[in-house]
Amino acid sequence: MTINKLLFTFCFCTLTIISCRHNENNIYEKPIKELSVGQINYKLYEKTFGTNVSKDGSQLDTSSGYFLIINLGITNKTNQSINFDTSMYRLTSSRGNVFNFSDNQNEILKYIDTSLNQLEILPNTTKHGFIVFNIPSIDNYILEVNNGSWTNKKNSFEIKSLE
Repeated sequence: MTINKLLFTFCFCTLTIISCRHNENNIYEKPIKELSVGQINYKLYEKTFGTNVSKDGSQLDTSSGYFLIINLGITNKTNQSINFDTSMYRLTSSRGNVFNFSDNQNEILKYIDTSLNQLEILPNTTKHGFIVFNIPSIDNYILEVNNGSWTNKKNSFEIKSLE
């Protein structure tokens, strides 16, 4: 096993442990980055590149490339519920390639405690969780987020591979 594979496996084990106990340890106190899109506030807490996701001793390997797992907090500051799904997020590589959620998202969800796919955020509440993308290589990426419509407001996070 190469050093890179060992490092990625370690990162995913760490991510799994953190995700299982985030309520106990308050890891959501200090985001890495924060931005707003209208009255929706996004906080980026963690991003991890790796070749697998694991939970409770079982593991799912990517068939090719890598997983990019992003830990976000989303606050709805409006007076209406907002339904979030995969269309709320768009990932673009430094080369301009656009990536959607992982092809096997339903399988991945078995390994992640809280997904930010297909959920409703009530007015004036915050949800924390993960989004997962299949990517071909470790690179710098831009994660675009919106306020419920791509024809409306949007903003973006830089996801740097060596940050």
